[in-house]
Amino acid sequence: MLLNESQVLKLVKQKSSEVGTMMSYESRLKVMSEPLFFRELESEVGWDEIKRAIYNSVTQEKYQRVLNYFSYPLAIVSISDDILGDLNRVFNGRNANFAIQYPNKRAEEQSEQLLLGLDTRAYIEKVGRKAFKCKPQSIVVVDKDESGVPYYVTVELDKLISYKLTNCKERFAYIIFHHSDGIDEMGKFKKIAFYDDEFYRVIEVRGGAHSIVLESPHNLGYCPARWFVDTPLNSKDDVKRYAPLSAVLGSMSEWQQFHAYSYYAEHYGVFPVVEYAAAVCEDEFCVNGLVSVPMENGEMSTPTSCSTCTANKFSGAGTAIKINPKIDNDENDVSGYFRFISPPTANLEFEQTKQDHRENFIKVNTTGFNDMMNKEAVNADQVRSLMEDRKKPLLKLAGICNRLHRWLVKTAVKLAIDVDVMVHANYGTEWFLLTEAQLQELFVGAKNAGMPESEIDQIYKLLIETKYKGDPQTVRKLMIENNVNPAPYSTMEECYKKLEMGVMQLDDLYIKANFTKFVQRFERENGSLVDFGADITFEQKIDIIYNTFKKYVKDETEQNDTGQSSGQEQGAGASDEAVSEL
Repeated sequence: MLLNESQVLKLVKQKSSEVGTMMSYESRLKVMSEPLFFRELESEVGWDEIKRAIYNSVTQEKYQRVLNYFSYPLAIVSISDDILGDLNRVFNGRNANFAIQYPNKRAEEQSEQLLLGLDTRAYIEKVGRKAFKCKPQSIVVVDKDESGVPYYVTVELDKLISYKLTNCKERFAYIIFHHSDGIDEMGKFKKIAFYDDEFYRVIEVRGGAHSIVLESPHNLGYCPARWFVDTPLNSKDDVKRYAPLSAVLGSMSEWQQFHAYSYYAEHYGVFPVVEYAAAVCEDEFCVNGLVSVPMENGEMSTPTSCSTCTANKFSGAGTAIKINPKIDNDENDVSGYFRFISPPTANLEFEQTKQDHRENFIKVNTTGFNDMMNKEAVNADQVRSLMEDRKKPLLKLAGICNRLHRWLVKTAVKLAIDVDVMVHANYGTEWFLLTEAQLQELFVGAKNAGMPESEIDQIYKLLIETKYKGDPQTVRKLMIENNVNPAPYSTMEECYKKLEMGVMQLDDLYIKANFTKFVQRFERENGSLVDFGADITFEQKIDIIYNTFKKYVKDETEQNDTGQSSGQEQGAGASDEAVSEL
């Protein structure tokens, strides 16, 4: 894009009106996801919208009282934390993989140190946690330092001045943002960046005067800036960017409103109220709860609320209501003199159920989470379905990260050494989606339900991979042991029954009963199970270990037989060690 100096300076002085709209959107996300206190909330548009919704739903008096029962940070933030904790799994893909194809070895050597310093994956995770939370319209820029070495810059909305998209609406024609502030002997100044498809330009602003202090061409052929989230919020808006919480902002606002209503109601709806008889208000100037007193000019003052009568209202625990009872003397009815009134709590219980449904709706539509596993026994097909539902939002976020990663690396290498490279980036398609406790419960349930061992096997593999996700060595060892064990999911009692039924061999029963001892002996003689047989197939390795265990059985039974014979010769009646261990 060919722009002269005057055109550049003119554009720098014009702040885009779209930025304000974009900030309102992020403010709504921020209010629902950031732990903000009262003073911080007061400056947020998203907070004004919550208050406006309450104002339009209740009387003015109740509006003020409901607001008094808000707690800070807002309770909805705890739900957001759960959601974002699940979604941030995208940065820990079990099968994530990355590669770069260079045109020659020299290009690879030149880029190695640069990419190591940039650490693109760590940068995307750091910025992504904020972008997916409440800053989806952040822009990433590949900048250059004074030595020409590329580095990554994040431009959030508070730094953005203006921008223009290309005709395809996917790339920037140019971007203008606040670059930096400085001070020298001439006083304070600020720098504004103007980057387009040809130049890096830096404009210095001093006392309202603008001047270009840097104009450096680049060799990209496109503007070195990009949306962090390249997915629009909807088909009609090229500006607002997708965020995981965006589709449920209305539901989150509703949940927060009713949380405040419920909290408000709890202060008077669950406590007994004392009703007792009272004489006429002691204030002689009180008329129906309003007090008006004589003034020096002979007129009466403006009526104000009677402090005594005002206290006679529903106001939470310990509320007392004064009444003027009408007593039938014939029946000697003393009701109304003094009694406790216990308000019904059914409405409060109903509202809590509704709140639980609202929360579940929010979580299902952001993470795919469903609390089915916490409420009922599920089979393998249901587990697979639940896992697939949990994967869908992560796959969407992973796609965003994949495309951004490729763009960042290609742009940085092109800027540094003027070489085009092919970048492969995959943040994964598999994640640890269930907790260890959930998988343990599922594993036990699958065994008790008599599910096929192939399905139990799948759950067991997920369980140990989740439990020891930071310890791959232990995972590999447990998987080897699981394959060598003749009956890994059966109790000894179940194994005895299998032996009686003829579906299990005596040697296998012996291995099962002495499994830990045999593993320890094998590792003493051959090294660790993991390192053993590094140059053979997994199947061959399992066969060798299993056959070695059978040899251990033979060794011990022969030894026991010899010991038994010796004992009989001596009349000692020695017991069979093998039988005792079983």
